[in-house]
Amino acid sequence: MKIIQFVTIFCFLIITALPARAAVQELGLFTADVPERWAAEQQNYGVTFTAPSGSSVHVLCQEYMFPDALLLAQRLAANFNVADRLRTLPSGQGFLFTESGDGRVWFMESGGQTVRILVHRPLKDISALLRSFKSRDPNLTKIFTILAGTPEVLGWLSFSGGEPAVSIPPPAKAPVMPDFTKYGAIEGEKGSPPPLAEKLPDGWTHKTMGLWTVAISSDGKGWGAARFFPLAKSDLNVEEGNPIVETGKEVAMRLSGRNLMAEQGFMHFETPAGDAELYQRGGNKALLCIYSDSDTFQWLMGFVSP
Repeated sequence: MKIIQFVTIFCFLIITALPARAAVQELGLFTADVPERWAAEQQNYGVTFTAPSGSSVHVLCQEYMFPDALLLAQRLAANFNVADRLRTLPSGQGFLFTESGDGRVWFMESGGQTVRILVHRPLKDISALLRSFKSRDPNLTKIFTILAGTPEVLGWLSFSGGEPAVSIPPPAKAPVMPDFTKYGAIEGEKGSPPPLAEKLPDGWTHKTMGLWTVAISSDGKGWGAARFFPLAKSDLNVEEGNPIVETGKEVAMRLSGRNLMAEQGFMHFETPAGDAELYQRGGNKALLCIYSDSDTFQWLMGFVSP
């Protein structure tokens, strides 16, 4: 009996002395082998992995219609105020840049699915974590396979290697206000421009151009415009899901829109003129706002009557 107890205790000590294995966790669109004592928290579109030190890794997955990977990467770097740091990896391995601090960002798109990974500082076990990502989605699988099979990217994200061989992409074109008397119009189209609900900020003026209400800053660099579009007939019969998707596709095709991202009653996309937001208004129309910069958009929605 004592021998059996001894063997049992010995085996227990051996097992507890072995290094703990990572735990596979289901995290929405993908799974990951989360290292011991790390935490994984699902958030909108992604997951934040937090190490015992408190440092974190952010993995964001988003799906777009009519994708343009370079344009997405340029907008992403611009949102971090580091547009000049964007670099393109060879052989379709994505894009990377350093944020304003010491963080490193890697971005890749496949079939409309995108993955963005942000690492703030060097972290132990991060390469094993990144290599462990698996997904049932074939496009995410392609992205994760390239990530796991590219030592240069893994080394860069783990701060264990220098910047991989990269090229500098051409700069994104600055938004230019289009001729709204013709922009997005089709022959015989009727309607009224949206009325302004409030007074514009100091120095701004507004006018109607075709079916658009247009606001322009005193120096002409800032501008925003809004107009109504009828909801697509197929949208009117949608009881569940997003009732703005088909309308958004039609409007984007008119305006050469790319990178459509839909949420409930809302769609965002990018045009050669500027970013655009489409919202459902009432039972049979949608309001489109297009603008030169994000600061303009912050107040534009408040000044256009619903």
